[in-house]
Amino acid sequence: MNRPASRRTEAAKRKPTSAKDIFLSDLGNRTRGLRARRGLTRKELAREAQVSERHLANLEMGIGNPSVQILRQVARALDCSAAELIDLED
Repeated sequence: MNRPASRRTEAAKRKPTSAKDIFLSDLGNRTRGLRARRGLTRKELAREAQVSERHLANLEMGIGNPSVQILRQVARALDCSAAELIDLED
């Protein structure tokens, strides 16, 4: 029996089309890259940032719209500024 994919799964597979989608996708890529450079697993970063692992996964996949507070917590855990994480220059 085929079951329809969840909305999150569909959103994760979707290619960014709007400026908002591109921004969130880039934010996720930067977060994942900074996490990798620090040698942290997603679980470790979530613990250090005091956010749920699911919330961090959504951030890295460009799903949803993280709050400023979540971005600050993740940036601190990655030892970078929120501005570096957001990178409004792009």
